[in-house]
Amino acid sequence: KVESNGPDEATALSYAKAAQLVTDDMGTAVSFRVKLPQEGRQTTELTIKVPLRLNIRVQGGSRLDVSNVASVRLDGVSSTVKIHSIAGPVTGTHRGGELEVIGVGSVRLTLQGSHAAFHEITQPIALDLRAGTECEIDRPKGAVEIEESNSEVKIVQPEGTVRIGGERGRILVEAPGNETRVDVRRAEVEVLLRKAVPVTLVTTD
Repeated sequence: KVESNGPDEATALSYAKAAQLVTDDMGTAVSFRVKLPQEGRQTTELTIKVPLRLNIRVQGGSRLDVSNVASVRLDGVSSTVKIHSIAGPVTGTHRGGELEVIGVGSVRLTLQGSHAAFHEITQPIALDLRAGTECEIDRPKGAVEIEESNSEVKIVQPEGTVRIGGERGRILVEAPGNETRVDVRRAEVEVLLRKAVPVTLVTTD
């Protein structure tokens, strides 16, 4: 689906029709990209249905919804992203906008200025949070490792170990079920305990 502007309706329609879906078969991978005319300004919407076993890599773009594939890699994707029902890992970089990850295996992401939420994560989570990211992790099953800079982090009922390092921002860990270690500088730290677990908290200022 392509929408385009133009000086009149007929010209805008001609610009939209000039858009092309370009495919490149590279043997072990197939790439898709949208080639747009230089005239006017276009917005595109692309839906691709693929087998469950495929690994997906997305580069650029502003809105993304991915589900029911083997794994997902984000390369500089921004704005609104929803990833759900992924058997394997979710990796890469997201910046700006909303990110929602539900029902996936492991997570290894770098987030820049994102508003991120993680639910039903069954394997380890490793996050690098930068530039004012806000992140909430709800009841993760595996270990959580976070390096943050000027970000807000909330982790609710983690079952595995928690390791957080960095500076500035705010850290909240609610009802940890395993060893929790927070070592940050110039950051507010709050841990709410429901049972006895080993806790190490270090912060300054």
